[in-house]
Amino acid sequence: MRNLLHFSFGIIFVLVTIGCSANNQDTQDAVTGVKNRVKWSNIPAEFHPQMTDITLNTSSVDTLKLNIFGFAADVEVVYSENVPAGQGFLRAYRVSKTSGALAPIVSSVKAKTISLSGSGDYSCRIQITNGKITELDGTCYVRLQVMLPTNSELSVYNLNQLVSTKSKLITTDEFLIKLQKTTWVGDKRVALNDFLESYSKAGKNPAFTSAQVGIAIREFDLTADKLKVLRRLHGFVSDRENLNSMINQEFPEHARGEARVIAGIN
Repeated sequence: MRNLLHFSFGIIFVLVTIGCSANNQDTQDAVTGVKNRVKWSNIPAEFHPQMTDITLNTSSVDTLKLNIFGFAADVEVVYSENVPAGQGFLRAYRVSKTSGALAPIVSSVKAKTISLSGSGDYSCRIQITNGKITELDGTCYVRLQVMLPTNSELSVYNLNQLVSTKSKLITTDEFLIKLQKTTWVGDKRVALNDFLESYSKAGKNPAFTSAQVGIAIREFDLTADKLKVLRRLHGFVSDRENLNSMINQEFPEHARGEARVIAGIN
């Protein structure tokens, strides 16, 4: 069994092939759950294994976004007492058929978000079987680790997917303000996904009133989107006796019946 990932951006080319064992069972790291995780200590010298650390100042930011040439195979956040408060670093593991330089990782800061991304040419073809590299052409990342202090609540995203487990949970009111300040509907959907995913990762549920759900619904123009928002939020409502009046206010008449069904209103 083989899984193929093909990613291209401009003149960037990446091809990753992950091989499986003879009985078609992928090896899986017991701690991270990553399939076919490269056994770093066993990489032969001919593949020039290198680790690069990029220092991060996290004292005035609340979000870190990664997009390192589309790499997603093995990304984790590690919390350590050895990392000082307000700091952190990205540790990038890479291998190469030659010892040449790899296209750099560049950083930028906007508002309270640090963004790290790959820059320049990147060509990678790699095959991994049972944690061992069996084929390599070019230079490839094989693991990314974000190292943070143990008490860090930095929200870490890789390719727009939340990967941190200690993210600071924003309140419902803070979420609604963010939703109202967001212009594009696609970004509003992302904001909703991020909000709910952060609570899910923390093993908690957000708290909404019927009026607050109505505010969220009002931010979407299409009835289909409004119904989706209701479907995702109604279970967190504390004053369910007010849901029906909220539905009458926020939904066009033809959609109110479906909305009531979604909300479990007879």
